[in-house]
Amino acid sequence: MSINLTETLNTQTTIKDLIRQRPRRAWVLEKHGVDICASQTKPLADACAQYYVVPDTLLGELRHHDAATATPDTRDWNTASLRDLIDHILEKHHAYMRRALPRISKIQAHVAPRHGHQHPVLHELLPTFQALRADLEMHTMKEEQILFPMLIAIEQGSDNRGSHCGSVANPIRMMEMEHEGADNGVARLRALTNNYQPTEDACTMHRVLFDALHELDDDIHVHIHKENDILFPRGLALEKANQSA
Repeated sequence: MSINLTETLNTQTTIKDLIRQRPRRAWVLEKHGVDICASQTKPLADACAQYYVVPDTLLGELRHHDAATATPDTRDWNTASLRDLIDHILEKHHAYMRRALPRISKIQAHVAPRHGHQHPVLHELLPTFQALRADLEMHTMKEEQILFPMLIAIEQGSDNRGSHCGSVANPIRMMEMEHEGADNGVARLRALTNNYQPTEDACTMHRVLFDALHELDDDIHVHIHKENDILFPRGLALEKANQSA
């Protein structure tokens, strides 16, 4: 029997239970300045009073967030223009990374010193995530500054013969190699965290950290699929057609 978790979402739900039901609600609490760790045993009403948040406003945002995160992306990107797909990747995935990567670093900096003695994995995660973050930030910058403008130019009729990169196949090959590196990085995170499953004695922020890493893993998987399996092959085919015209 499935449980509608939003039925337990009211002003008397404790912060701890609210997060345990749906850890990604932490995004909304953080937006309003709620200290999840310090407030975890408090009912939502008390936390709202402490941080000067209107309870009905916060409840509305939490319910909206629950609904939005449960809605899958069903658009067929094989039929969209390259420009529309690139805009979607920028707005959906690159923008998400710019929010998520520093957020995860901040959560790690909070949790590891406090609970790392009891859960050594919190310290073990640090170098793996830091390396992945650095790679992803450099990767997205190269896509935005080099590859995506080339693909947009191809859609507008360019054959890239005068490009300093030559064929678009060259930066695509590099991006695919970096995607493989990102896959390896999240695989290490998965292994270290037992597939993002916290132990029973994990604190609320420990759970938020593991869920944030899980969310990042999910986003990277979809992000890479849209590029490797849709954007890149279509860009290569269009460049070839332009060169044959």
